[in-house]
Amino acid sequence: MFTWNDAFTWNEADLVANVRRWPDHKPMFRVVAEADGKAIGYGRACQVAENPRDAFAGELIVLPDHQQRGIGSALLDECERFAREGGAKCLTFMVHERWPYAKVAAGKLGYEPRTLYYQSIVDPQAFDPEPFVSLLDSLSKDGYEIKPLIDLPLSEETDRAYFNAVDKSDTDTPFMDYFGWPNYEDYRKMVMGSQWFDRNGVFVALFEGEVVGASTVNKGSIDFNGEMFIDYTGVVPEHRNKGLATAMKARALEYAKRVGGTMVRTENNDANPAMRKVNKRLGFVEKPGMWMVVKDL
Repeated sequence: MFTWNDAFTWNEADLVANVRRWPDHKPMFRVVAEADGKAIGYGRACQVAENPRDAFAGELIVLPDHQQRGIGSALLDECERFAREGGAKCLTFMVHERWPYAKVAAGKLGYEPRTLYYQSIVDPQAFDPEPFVSLLDSLSKDGYEIKPLIDLPLSEETDRAYFNAVDKSDTDTPFMDYFGWPNYEDYRKMVMGSQWFDRNGVFVALFEGEVVGASTVNKGSIDFNGEMFIDYTGVVPEHRNKGLATAMKARALEYAKRVGGTMVRTENNDANPAMRKVNKRLGFVEKPGMWMVVKDL
């Protein structure tokens, strides 16, 4: 029905690890619908971080054979109740563009589409880094370095510098006012402490020793099957329009190729044409994406 995303194919161990890294002080509501002792539907509502919209994010799944029986509506009612009790002013879901009926169902339940997140894929084994060598040389002459995070000292100072660059570069990303950004301690647990965070696949842009941008590619599942995901690329405002995002993402694709990736996925909001242009330059092909739908509570 509704679903968050399809960045990875996760197994049971991945899902358990994902739940465990959720900060203890952040409430998360989860509800399951069962039939004959088997789960046939699932709902979730939580607030990833404080945000200007006072929005909570939700997930709703009903197995195809059990849809159109009111199960999704019942699960959704529970998610909305939890969000209201938690002080939410609105609730968001992601609805796959390839499932038009889900968007229709969301509309009937009071959810309006706000923006589309493009899903784009590329085969890293076919990626040719040669066209981007001149860009890297030019950036080097201007005082920039592109390095994997693993090459920086393993320290609290490094981790905070990386976090601050991501935090600062993401503040003006379209529609981030519905999600907000976790603080450093939560980010360390939710992201840097996850099973898929790989310092070898985190590429940072440095200028005079300061981290001014980042692009991260990871294997996603504990059982690597070739699927990889570039889940973030950003540059702090004062260092944009120099090609850093392209350069970091090119290095990320080189890494994916080196470790045997067979598919790299990324996403891009339709209100961010600059990143969409970067993706196309790197060879990403757009596939059906996800609509963010929102209901005021």
